[in-house]
Amino acid sequence: ATLITWIVIAMGMKKNKVLSFLFFFPLGIGLLISFVSPMMMYFRFLYLIPVMSLLLLEPKIMGKLSMRIGVLVLIVIFSMLYLIAPQFHREDWKKMVGNINPTKPVYMIIPSSDPVTYYNSTLTLFEIRNMQETALPEHIQVIPYVEELYGYNHTKILNEKGCIKEAQSVYRGPLILEDWKCPEVGLAVRP
Repeated sequence: ATLITWIVIAMGMKKNKVLSFLFFFPLGIGLLISFVSPMMMYFRFLYLIPVMSLLLLEPKIMGKLSMRIGVLVLIVIFSMLYLIAPQFHREDWKKMVGNINPTKPVYMIIPSSDPVTYYNSTLTLFEIRNMQETALPEHIQVIPYVEELYGYNHTKILNEKGCIKEAQSVYRGPLILEDWKCPEVGLAVRP
């Protein structure tokens, strides 16, 4: 279905140069900006869907009413699948944050912690990249969200400190919440 859709869009681009420009120009600018800042995420280009729809329904290509209705039905079916099926939904931060134990410190990459503080602003979060230099309390929780983007491996560091993973919960996204027990007790941690 996707291949057929893009073939029809390509045919519409040949017939309508203005819509083709309106479709590709923002993508090109986004591609250039993405070399400096992360820009190529699908939700940043949702405003191009109407242009793509106009290209898809280009009158010179889709002259027959039955062909237009067929494409419209195809779009509606796949849109409904996207909206209804939970595997296509974004991360389930609300459920994960609801399961965080507020008595245990939470370690994660602080620049990516906005969803956690949005759902629970009372939680104290600690920078996961500082755990190598600091003494850890006996029980901690770790959210390893985006740490691979920062080139950090919390599991290796916690294992070197003698910590043991007691539990792991996986939420849609995938989001992971880990409970760890560490041998060093009672020393203060810094955020």
